[in-house]
Amino acid sequence: MMHRYTQTVWALLGWGGEVSTKGEWPMSRRDQLVTHMSQSIRENGLAASTVEHVLEASGVTAGSMYHFFPDGKESLAVAAVEAAGAEGATLLATVMESSAEPTHGTEVFFTALATEMEEANYRYGCPVGVPSTEAAGIEAVRTAGESAFQSWIDTIAAAFEDRGFTSDRAQSAARFVVAAYEGASSVARALQDTSVIYDTMNLVKEALVGDKE
Repeated sequence: MMHRYTQTVWALLGWGGEVSTKGEWPMSRRDQLVTHMSQSIRENGLAASTVEHVLEASGVTAGSMYHFFPDGKESLAVAAVEAAGAEGATLLATVMESSAEPTHGTEVFFTALATEMEEANYRYGCPVGVPSTEAAGIEAVRTAGESAFQSWIDTIAAAFEDRGFTSDRAQSAARFVVAAYEGASSVARALQDTSVIYDTMNLVKEALVGDKE
């Protein structure tokens, strides 16, 4: 769902800038629905993302959608948040495991965020952060966002522990990184200025170095 972002991450790691889809199975109808819902949420927000728009963009019939998601928009939104959370956790684990220092892994993600913002003309927000902030009164979506964010925090914290942080400091630092990333994403998108992201990244890196000293 975030192929361009993933491509940027790979390029920053020196692994090549293209994500190959050769040999992959075509997306199932369910996956098409989830992907287009996530894309719509990132661009338009949860409230403005309608079932009709997702059906038109995906080419999937209403009957198929309600077969996979009997509750309609709410259950589809939950699936989109869960998928984005899982994809993000996998990407985080890969990058953090390949980074000798915590600051390098965090720099990769903040830089990829800024790159995507610029290339997409600030159209896209975080596929977990955007719906989570709109989920008041929609407990299933809020819970999905909570689980996704916690999986990111736990993944980062585990990498920090492996690099010498105590357990408590690793968890606190990981929460700080995720909160800083989400805040930078929202503010940069509103201001249409990626310097917010780079300023936040530099402050996060300074704090992480201080945590280890």
